[in-house]
Amino acid sequence: MRSFLLIASIIFLFSPYGKAQNFNGTILDQYGSPIINASVTIYNNFNSSQKSRTSTDSNGAYSLSVAENSNPDILYAYATSDQLSYKLNFSFALKKESKLDITIYDLQGKEIEHIYSATCPEGIQNFTWDYSHLNNYLNQRIFLINFRSQNSGKTVKFAHFNTQRIDFYFEHLETEDFNSSNVANNTYTAVIEGEGFNTHTDRLIKPEDTEQNFIINKEYYIPFKCGKKYIEQYEGDTYTPFYIKGINLGAAIPGTSPAEMAPSSEQYAMWFSMMKQAGYNLIRVYTLHYPRFYQELKKFNEANPESPLYLMHGAWLDEEYEGFDGQANLFTSEIKFVRDVNISTEFETAPISEYFDNRIKEVIDVVHGNATLPERWGWASGKYTADVSPWILGYIMGREIYANEVYYTNLLNPDINSYEGEVFSLLHGTASEVWATERLDKAMTYEKDEYMQQHPISFSSWPTLDPIEHPTEHGPEDMVDIDLDKIDETHAPAGYFASYHVYPYFPDFMSCDPSYTDYTDYMGSNSYLGYLNDLKSQYTNRPLIISEYGVSSSWGTSRFSSNGMHHGGLTEQEQGNYIVRMMHNIKDSGCGGGILFSWIDEWFKFVWIFGETTHPSTRNRWHNIYNAEQNYGLITFIPEEADFSQFGYSSNDEKIDQIRVSSDIEGLYVKLKLKAKFESNDTIWVALDTYNKAKGESILPNNKRVRNRSEFCVSITKAEANLYVTKAYDMYGIGQEGFPASGQYFRSIATNGNGWNKVKWKNHRDINYCAGSEFDAGYLRIRDENNPKRSDAIIIKRNEIIVKLPWAMINFNDPSQLKVAHITDYRLHGGTNYNQTVESDGVAVTAFWGDCHVSTPRYLWDKWDSYSMPPTKEYKKSSYYIVKEALKNYPAYIKE
Repeated sequence: MRSFLLIASIIFLFSPYGKAQNFNGTILDQYGSPIINASVTIYNNFNSSQKSRTSTDSNGAYSLSVAENSNPDILYAYATSDQLSYKLNFSFALKKESKLDITIYDLQGKEIEHIYSATCPEGIQNFTWDYSHLNNYLNQRIFLINFRSQNSGKTVKFAHFNTQRIDFYFEHLETEDFNSSNVANNTYTAVIEGEGFNTHTDRLIKPEDTEQNFIINKEYYIPFKCGKKYIEQYEGDTYTPFYIKGINLGAAIPGTSPAEMAPSSEQYAMWFSMMKQAGYNLIRVYTLHYPRFYQELKKFNEANPESPLYLMHGAWLDEEYEGFDGQANLFTSEIKFVRDVNISTEFETAPISEYFDNRIKEVIDVVHGNATLPERWGWASGKYTADVSPWILGYIMGREIYANEVYYTNLLNPDINSYEGEVFSLLHGTASEVWATERLDKAMTYEKDEYMQQHPISFSSWPTLDPIEHPTEHGPEDMVDIDLDKIDETHAPAGYFASYHVYPYFPDFMSCDPSYTDYTDYMGSNSYLGYLNDLKSQYTNRPLIISEYGVSSSWGTSRFSSNGMHHGGLTEQEQGNYIVRMMHNIKDSGCGGGILFSWIDEWFKFVWIFGETTHPSTRNRWHNIYNAEQNYGLITFIPEEADFSQFGYSSNDEKIDQIRVSSDIEGLYVKLKLKAKFESNDTIWVALDTYNKAKGESILPNNKRVRNRSEFCVSITKAEANLYVTKAYDMYGIGQEGFPASGQYFRSIATNGNGWNKVKWKNHRDINYCAGSEFDAGYLRIRDENNPKRSDAIIIKRNEIIVKLPWAMINFNDPSQLKVAHITDYRLHGGTNYNQTVESDGVAVTAFWGDCHVSTPRYLWDKWDSYSMPPTKEYKKSSYYIVKEALKNYPAYIKE
């Protein structure tokens, strides 16, 4: 097994260099009157500890000096590793031309090797060092890399270690490095606070601009507004374009639903730090969290004034209302709710519009630290006192509206075609567009009246509702649209921006439209870039924010894309590379930024591939690593290393010594200990009897008869491995027209030579879909020791083979309760298929190698529920580090 380099924290060592930066000016209100006794704080953006504070005099004038206690040559320095070729990649930025030396030491300070010495020019430098000659010496140790110039130094700590984990991972110790954009100019921030007005912040002040005058609007505050291309941040007497580098934050940690908002204060604090280190400047949340979220965000931003995490907050539009699945009417349909479960559990009813407006007001009250919310089912509650409004960039209201909601709202309200509000109006539009405009108007009016502020606002949308005609889309999902580009925002200076969730594989036109597939980028043909350009052409005078984008690192592909960015089926490295590709596409198409989906993997997520075979109420207890929707995160939750010590079976076979079995929250593991060498022309078969020894196939694809009738088997050679299922138990096409096929029952039955099928999915109902309609789920990746991945299912060593089989692929409906799919009353559209299960009596394993044949007793594991789940720990995927490096090339502030 190769060893893997891990990077740790950066330590700063500055030498004193006496200097001061002087600023002066006046602070007036919008009418030209001086603002007296206003507090003025100015600090250096590179080092916020370099700050000075004063107050304005009777003329609104101030003067101060910011002392610079250090003037380092080295602005930043860090190292990353190439785990495959034993190379360290160094990057450092120099404030001026300097002689730089780099040396590697052990923890006792003993020099190991002086690796670099050169006079380097001002700016950012990079070089690579091959450390393969030190590999044996470095193994399993911690070391230091020291960067030294004439008057400053920095030290990077790194560790070098081996892992034997079946499910390979490596953890990086965090680097507190800096984005290149942070050091391109030595800039300052001014903060003005006082009675009768909101805190005013002016960033990116240049050292040569020593006179800084500020005009404070006392009527209401507009910290951000919509420009023609970007959302812009107030910078004194002007607005500066702000490029959004955002991340969507869900709250469903393992074992919980999103309504529980279960992350702790400690988790939030850790995540905020990790997000900042990755280079993000904004968090998006979809709905209210508990008070601890806002408390930790306020605490974090106050501790990091030079690089806060801004917040894009949402108000969730409930889906469980009268008519949602039928004739939805957004104006009149009613929702049932309980106002306060501590007072009464009786349901009340209210129109969905009124109910949604109240949820919007709650969000605005909460971000201003001014709410006490009762305990309700499915919603956060508590006393909210943390005012995070200084970091609110804007609001995205609602969710993706479905075609039937738009269609029936328009159909049932033909006379509603305009709206005149206090801040937003719509002269001509459909009933759905009027409904959305009214919600936005009420939201912005409420914040203006209650808190004397306005923020940019949008309504969540997606490509199925875009205002574009798509020649390759003819289904119901493209029959309607909502277009608010015609909204009148004369009285809303903060403005409206367009917000779309855009993924590269959905809808069909994303992959199939010829006008999109003609587009190319640095990775080849890219229909995603084509669509983004087309969408941006619809919004030429306002920002277009891609509020969701991303790809999944699941083992399974739920939908193919013509641009290679499929719905799942990607390694973590591919996930990272494609995220970076989409980041480029979003920027190059003229959008004002993007918000990646998502920060963490969420196990409650549904994907239609498993809609008939996994239970919705229990899927959050285990991780379906084949489910694309559950694996979008940069952060995942991994189980402890598989423990093979608890169950094993030894044999007298001349080739197979032992079979050992283990399991965890992700799947079943089989380890074969071999007595003979596994050669390139050998094939080993591993068969699994997953439930009921009286059911299953008795003859394997190699024509060998098994003692344990089996539902699944794996063929393994050194070149490839494949998973097979009996014809009777094959779930191919379940839930779709034309299935089950002859001999297919969606349950195991006793058969003798009925045959086997490679495990595959029908992942598009149209067999002629332009990007493909069948996924080979039975292909199991064999580990390449030169390029190991977490998605490796088979590890072949000299005298050992380890097989990992994710639960969903061996038809476990709920492994936490040992339940397998066993459908006896199949209904094509009945919605009851996932309820049809039996409890497994354990898994028996049989291995064949030539004429050698070894079978085990039945392996059982302990049941668990949401309160007794096997332990997991957070793990940063490889994609996290790939994205982190790329984000350094995207400055937050854009000077046009």
